[in-house]
Amino acid sequence: MKHNPLLVTLKTIELLSHGPQSAAALGAAFGLGPASVKRHIGEARVLGAAIRSVRAPGVGWVYELQDAARVIERTRRWIELETARDVREADNRTDGAA
Repeated sequence: MKHNPLLVTLKTIELLSHGPQSAAALGAAFGLGPASVKRHIGEARVLGAAIRSVRAPGVGWVYELQDAARVIERTRRWIELETARDVREADNRTDGAA
């Protein structure tokens, strides 16, 4: 199944709402390489998430969501809507194949 890029970006924001994450951890969570992680971070910033790169002692560079309280409820609702849209589109493709 093909990844929905918007859904991955939204879930990246959601994951960052739980605390700072390295690019490697984000990549592992979504099965992405470093370039794709950076692209999704950039897209999250375009959507309004204040994400910064910070050096964490003993860990290296991590991404940190600065405004989690402001964006998390809207992000979670958007994830619900986008997931429902994916399900409807998959159902439509299945119905059309019959």
